[in-house]
Formats: sequence, structure tokens, C-alpha cells
Amino acid sequence: MADLIRSAKSGSDWTEHDLRGYNITVSPQRAENFYGISLPTVADLSTFDPHLVSSTLSTQGLSDETYRLLQYLDLAFKANPGQESAIHDFAREILRVLGYERRGFLLRSRYAIPLLICGDLNQSAQTDVSLI
Repeated sequence: MADLIRSAKSGSDWTEHDLRGYNITVSPQRAENFYGISLPTVADLSTFDPHLVSSTLSTQGLSDETYRLLQYLDLAFKANPGQESAIHDFAREILRVLGYERRGFLLRSRYAIPLLICGDLNQSAQTDVSLI
């Protein structure tokens, strides 16, 4: 049987067939087990500025943090093809606001994860947004 040559593709383009082809299995696990700490819960949302869910950029009296998050949301919502970075920026900012970025954890954009494929470490997978 001839060797199958696989080319790189975006993470959103992967299918179940691709995962099986690379012998990748996905196993659900609790976030606390994966990250080693407890993460923010819905109850933690009570500390957020109420303007976050009921305001626009033109609303008077917004905190700087709420205004910044709404700016990222507005840019992501209006992103044209080729401007996916606006969506990545919003994803990173919402995770920061929700408290995922804290001591020992950093949110990164376009982070390259080195991959070991057949003994070759020159391969990598690039994330859009990741928590390191």
C-alpha cells in the first residue's frame, strides 16, 4: 500500500476521518482535571458590570474594561473574510475577562505547539487562541 501524504489544514477543517487517520482520540474530561485548578463558574459572573449584557459602545458610564470588551465584540461581529484575527482577539479578551488568565496562565494568540511526527520535531500546529 502506498504511503498516504497528508497536508496541513486548519483545526476547524479536521474531520473524524482525519483524527482516525492520525490515531487521535478525544476524551472528555473536567476542566479542573485538565487545567489542574478550578475555573470560573456561572456564579462568578455576578461580579461583572451589568452593562456588559445590556449596553452598546454608545452607552454612557461604561467602565473601561466593559467598553474594551464591547469594542472587541463589535470588531469580531463586523469582521470580513480574512479578518479572523478580530474573532481571535475577542475570544482571547473574553477569556481574560472571565478570569482564565491569572498567575501561571497566559492567553496566547498564534501559539505554535511543537509536534513529534515520526521522530521529526520540525512540525508544529498553530493555535488561534490558547491558554498556556
